[in-house]
Amino acid sequence: MLEATAVLSWYLFVECPHCGEQINLVDHDEDYALSKLIFTNKWDEVEGEEIECPECAKSFQIDAVEY
Repeated sequence: MLEATAVLSWYLFVECPHCGEQINLVDHDEDYALSKLIFTNKWDEVEGEEIECPECAKSFQIDAVEY
C-alpha cells in the first residue's frame, strides 16, 4: 500500500472593525492560547478575546468564531 503524509494548515481570520484589515490571528498567537481553544473545541471561550490590530493599533474583541 502506498503512503502519503497529510499536512494540516489552519488560519483564523478576523477583520478589524476599525480599519478593515484582514488579520490572521494564528500569526499573533505566540502563547498558543487561541490554538488550544480552537483545537479542544472550546470555541465559545475565544469570545471576548481582545485583539490589537497590527495595522491601526486599535483594539477590539472577538464576538464569535464561525466554522
